[in-house]
Amino acid sequence: MNLGGSAQGLLAVSILFLILTWTSTVARIYVRKFMLNSLGADDYLAAVSLISFTIFAAFAIQGTRFGLGDFLPHNTPMWVQVTQLKWFLLSTLVYLITISILKVSIGYTLLRFAPTKNYRITIYVCMIVTAVVGIFYFFFLLLECTPTYLFWTALAQDKNCRDARIAGGAAYVLSAVNALTDWVFGILPIAIVWKLNMTLWKKTLVSGILALGIAASIATLLRISSIVIFTQPTTDSEPNGIGGIVLWSIIEPGIGLTAISLAAIRPLIATFSSRFRSALSSGQKTTANSRTEIRVHTDFELLEEGADGRSSRNKSAMNVAVSNDAKYEVAESSERGRRPSRVHEQV
Repeated sequence: MNLGGSAQGLLAVSILFLILTWTSTVARIYVRKFMLNSLGADDYLAAVSLISFTIFAAFAIQGTRFGLGDFLPHNTPMWVQVTQLKWFLLSTLVYLITISILKVSIGYTLLRFAPTKNYRITIYVCMIVTAVVGIFYFFFLLLECTPTYLFWTALAQDKNCRDARIAGGAAYVLSAVNALTDWVFGILPIAIVWKLNMTLWKKTLVSGILALGIAASIATLLRISSIVIFTQPTTDSEPNGIGGIVLWSIIEPGIGLTAISLAAIRPLIATFSSRFRSALSSGQKTTANSRTEIRVHTDFELLEEGADGRSSRNKSAMNVAVSNDAKYEVAESSERGRRPSRVHEQV
């Protein structure tokens, strides 16, 4: 069927966040695996949540073929309404899996930097509460109708399905928990990063990226408004409510996954920035040649100074125009065995 404006919007948003999440998450894993050699549980969980998010977005895109997101008039064929509800349920179930895994991944990411026990306890509590509520609502929704297929075949109230108001109440609890954890996970990084030995600009940049999770809470609150529409007894407004729920459900984990991945690829950005500045200053035309020159020049300074390892390291560090974010790259070529501090690797 032809896509209306709302269905087209849902399709566009789904594709947009698929591009953003895949690009940022792949870059994150590359940095952690090949540049920092610090691939951890949070990275594996981010990869799993990316796969889950992809399935969720694919279900939403498939649903737009049957008007998911659009207002369906009374003369809409019954099979279209049934198919729309089917894809809505499937996408919502995968959303619950995605958001639960993502919140645990974000929690593990923050645990890398948590300086005190109180921070760690707060993070663990948020992780556990989010996971428990997500699992509960997953089975609550899966068993809302018995058998499950009655959810999309019984368009009228069925005795084997729970009242929509009960389902709506459970959805409100889930949304409230997600919004609360979004705020906690958005504020905690600011408090943690502000205590690190970094310049004010870097603190502001990193805190801003990590705090993007707060924007996800806005999507969560807007999702609640769509749930209100969905639980209304009038069927005329029901399709609009379904579309809004799926739309904001796409945006919420899309923002969270992108933000937490962007915060992890700062070393990659710093490396590209360093190469660009070096190419401009040395007249090199390619970043590849620039990188070779940086490494050779650094090793040459080591050999020339030789007798004083400390002064040679300092001299090579001054001659090579790199930022603090890219120090690990210079360290690998000039010091070989020496590694930067774990905090600076991860931030």
